[in-house]
Amino acid sequence: SDKLIEETVSNWLYLSHEWDSSIPGTTAEDPGIQLIGNDKQYFRIPTKTYVASYLLEIGFRKKYLEKLSVSIPSSFYNGKIKSSLKIYFIGNIERIDENLYTVDVIITRTDLEENVEIAETQISQTIYLQATKPYRLVMGKDEPSAFRRQLNELLKSGLIIYKISPKNI
Repeated sequence: SDKLIEETVSNWLYLSHEWDSSIPGTTAEDPGIQLIGNDKQYFRIPTKTYVASYLLEIGFRKKYLEKLSVSIPSSFYNGKIKSSLKIYFIGNIERIDENLYTVDVIITRTDLEENVEIAETQISQTIYLQATKPYRLVMGKDEPSAFRRQLNELLKSGLIIYKISPKNI
C-alpha cells in the first residue's frame, strides 16, 4: 500500500540521515562501521546508517554508503556532532512496473556541534523501490540477535530500495 511504502521510506530516511553519536539503543559512543570501498580504500559510516543500508539492494548498497560517507563530518565519530532530519515532502507513490515503485522526497539534515548549528543540507531525491518477500526472523519471537530483530523490523514491509536519484527542485 502507499502507506506502507511511505512508512518504509520515512523510517529509512531517519535511520540513514539522523545521527546522534551513539550506537542505537545504547548510550555507548558510536565509533562507526568501517567498510572497504570499490577503490579498496576504507570509509566509515554511523552504525545507524549501516543498519538502514540493509534496506538497499545489494549491488547498490556499497556505492550509496561510500557516497554518503563523504557528507558525514569526521568529528561525528568523536561524539562532537549530531544531526537531525526534517522530512518536508514525501510525494505520491508511482507504480512504474509490477512490484516497482518511485517516490520523490525532500529532506533537510541539520548538523549540530555542541548545540550550535554548523550545517544545513537540503536533499531532494527520487527513491526507487521493489517489492520482495519480507525478511523473517530465523528463530521467530525468540530470536536472541538484536541485529536480526532490527533487520526484521526494517525489512518486514517486503520492500527494498534499488536506486536513488537526485531530483532538481
